[in-house]
Amino acid sequence: MTEWTGVRDKRVLITGATRGIGLAAAQALARRGAKLAIVARDDARGAAAVTSIEGEGGSTVDLLRADLTSQASIRALADEVLERYPRIDVLINNAGAIFAQRELTVDGIERTWALNHLAPFLLTTLLLDRLRAGSSPRRQMRTRESSSRSTT
Repeated sequence: MTEWTGVRDKRVLITGATRGIGLAAAQALARRGAKLAIVARDDARGAAAVTSIEGEGGSTVDLLRADLTSQASIRALADEVLERYPRIDVLINNAGAIFAQRELTVDGIERTWALNHLAPFLLTTLLLDRLRAGSSPRRQMRTRESSSRSTT
């Protein structure tokens, strides 16, 4: 059976790729030749994820840093992405968590709500024109978000 290579040489931006489903997805995409850019909040976990992903395939992975609970950080991330990449073919909004204690972000928004709902909406909105420009008319753009692990 031939392995699917539909993402070969496509620019894929993925949040939440430092562990879990996001890391597994990034590894699979790297094996299929995607040009990956991952978003991480923590430099050490991001660097470890890059090493792991690059070990899976021949792809070089770009590491972008952002705190997706902060709207200013999301806006800065979008600015960097738009500056660095003339084309974005796929955006995977995978970052998510459920925080055991209620906590407000720097923007005064409940942290779980900010990360799981507002962050993917804002990032997608800010990148939408570039995503549309990168897509062929027959291809759909899909985003995914998951909350697979509780964080305290």
